[in-house]
Amino acid sequence: MIISPPFLPTRAAGASDADYIAEAMPAAAVNCPGTSVPEGSFPVSLKLGWHGGSHLHAPTAGSGVLPVRAVADGEIVYARRPTAQVNDAAHPLNYNPYGNSPSWTDDGMVVIRHRTDTGSGANAETVEFYSIFVHLSALRGNALKVAQGTASAAEHRLYRKDELGAAGRIYGSADHLHVEIVCDDGNLNKLVGRSSGAVALNADGRHDAVFGEVYFHVPAGAHLYADKPAGNVTAPAAEATGTTSTDLIIGIRYASGDGAAAQRGSAWLTTYNADGTVIGTPIEDRNADYELYARASDISHAYPESARPAPSAVYELLRFGRILNAPNEVLAPTDCPHWRRVQGNTQSGWVNLNAAGVHKFSDADFPGWKGWKLVDDDTDEDSRAESAMLQAVIEDAANADGRLSREELEQRMGLPDVRMALSRCVCKFPSEWNRDSIDARWGWLQADPDYGVTGEDWTKLRSHIAALTVPAASLPAALVAAHWHFQPQAFIAHFRKCQWLSADEFRQLVPRHAMRRHAGTYLWEAVQTNLASPTSVAASQRVGLNRMTRKYGINSPLRLASFYGNAIQETQWLGVLSEGSGSTLWYAPWYGRGFLQLTNPENFINYWRFRGRQVPDTLKNALSQAYSAIASQPVAQRSNATLSDTHYPQLTVQMRGWRDEVKGVAMANSTDSGYAPSDSAGFYWAKLRMASYADVDHALSRVSVTTNQGAKVYYRSPSFWRASAAVNLPGAINNQYSTALNGFDARCVAYAYSLALLSETLFPDAAGNLTLMFPEGYLPRRG
Repeated sequence: MIISPPFLPTRAAGASDADYIAEAMPAAAVNCPGTSVPEGSFPVSLKLGWHGGSHLHAPTAGSGVLPVRAVADGEIVYARRPTAQVNDAAHPLNYNPYGNSPSWTDDGMVVIRHRTDTGSGANAETVEFYSIFVHLSALRGNALKVAQGTASAAEHRLYRKDELGAAGRIYGSADHLHVEIVCDDGNLNKLVGRSSGAVALNADGRHDAVFGEVYFHVPAGAHLYADKPAGNVTAPAAEATGTTSTDLIIGIRYASGDGAAAQRGSAWLTTYNADGTVIGTPIEDRNADYELYARASDISHAYPESARPAPSAVYELLRFGRILNAPNEVLAPTDCPHWRRVQGNTQSGWVNLNAAGVHKFSDADFPGWKGWKLVDDDTDEDSRAESAMLQAVIEDAANADGRLSREELEQRMGLPDVRMALSRCVCKFPSEWNRDSIDARWGWLQADPDYGVTGEDWTKLRSHIAALTVPAASLPAALVAAHWHFQPQAFIAHFRKCQWLSADEFRQLVPRHAMRRHAGTYLWEAVQTNLASPTSVAASQRVGLNRMTRKYGINSPLRLASFYGNAIQETQWLGVLSEGSGSTLWYAPWYGRGFLQLTNPENFINYWRFRGRQVPDTLKNALSQAYSAIASQPVAQRSNATLSDTHYPQLTVQMRGWRDEVKGVAMANSTDSGYAPSDSAGFYWAKLRMASYADVDHALSRVSVTTNQGAKVYYRSPSFWRASAAVNLPGAINNQYSTALNGFDARCVAYAYSLALLSETLFPDAAGNLTLMFPEGYLPRRG
């Protein structure tokens, strides 16, 4: 899932993603009169009526207000143009719940169905949810065509960041927008991993979708040690300095390139009580992300050679606490320890997170200790919030009496901590946009002793609701019955941690056109590649690539862009998994294979060893020496006589199979052909610490060139240069843009496409202003 806010301000350098979402989705700029509660809060009003979304105040850029944009790829299922404002005080859209003076509310509306993936398997694929935008003052692009009835079937389709229109007025306050994100019962199970209750703690959490912070439920009685035990020791000889007295949740959050530059490779270990309160201060493990490969190797080598766990399995143990990604890979021995320094109940110490009885989870489980609650105990058809679960969140627990008075509700909803707790409530209740059910939903207001609305006041309110709602026949079926509502800021912030690409999202990574240098000039050519076929590299390897990027922490837009900017070019636009002329190259049989084109015996053997396959040093040395002997010859003397496997007599049949797995050729009794091409690239990424290059701020330099099709502009970045050089030209990492790096111009094009698709980066227009969602001339591959 790729998702972004409905407003896209320029992100400040070093800003965390959480800070960016807060800036991009500010709450309404006005409060409910006489209170400190932002108007249009989620999920209830100050009349205890359900409110399915949040009111946002559109940010500004320069002298203008930012437009409303689609938060994800999707299909417009309903659109309505806004009514032109009139001065008639009796007009239903001039209704004012806070006074007698007319206050116009815009009624422009767009409803979008989104389908995406959050992982692999039936419960994480083809996940469907809806975004709803109301109170638009203008529609634009395909949304306007749909509302006018002039859109073709293809024009109902739109893409993340496509412009929908302009935020309008809510009760007279300009530049405001109502945003909802909702789903039905079946898709709640896909999004959250369950359909009711809290996540169970007696078994590991989801394995089909895993993202964000990972968690370990550690039962009471776990031993803490003052010093870190050896990597292969499960029962230290040293006496424990403490024992946990209650069940604890240990969270590990990798920065994954996010936030301040000095901390982008760090991990934070946070200890939670079962109720979510944090114990002590999170412990920063500096550079833990960048060092994960080395740490996994060190733990493996702490064991005797004959009993070593595969470093690849240990790597997953350190990142997730369990094996999630590699087919047929196991952790052996299964009790290989996972020592981490954590905060206990009263003191810090080293604890084994792979001890018996420890269960593992991630943010994909929407865990209760992070505040997530599924609120489904209000089962009637009206809009009055009569949920005891919700009331418990709002009330002051120390003075709870089971009833919220108007004064208490206003006071509690004015507290940021209460609003934060409510933002993690996923609530099931009827739609507020179904015109056919107005009386059933709002009739209770006429007799309510606290919020009674009768006579002419009821008539005006009902007319206002009718003007904003939609006949049930015009709504998708999922939005007519009661359905689940997410607080939109919380939903978007949460799923931005996912970064698992659906098939449609994945295909958009491949450029329509690319640049290459030929005979001293630049060529700008259409990219010819087959992405639609089920047997194509894009189709057959997508899940493997997603598993790999999840495993190796290539899970931020900048890291993904750096990876795919290289991998897409190296595989000839996702066309092949080995060098096309590899068998006729001087370095055959060690020509490039996989998504980052592993070459030479040392890289292949290092990868096999990482996967736990045994290659003795004597054999590795013999193969490397044979390769070096050929490589040391003058180019003209690297004859075709050296191109056969027979010139490497030590190369066993099994090793030839391992080698060919990396280019997607299956061995007997092995499924690695669907995994090794991508996993070998992830291994290479981690071993070379490429994340440390990708995490550097991506300052884009604009390059103008003359091509066979005239003047063209493309973009390159010093950080992307370093990530690219690490793959092919490590000696030139600090020598920006050396022409010795194979295909760097084409890599830059793939990088720019990836950056435009995956991030909110703005590109300069012809005048140099940062305004473009996509670089000039770079049309995304759509449809």
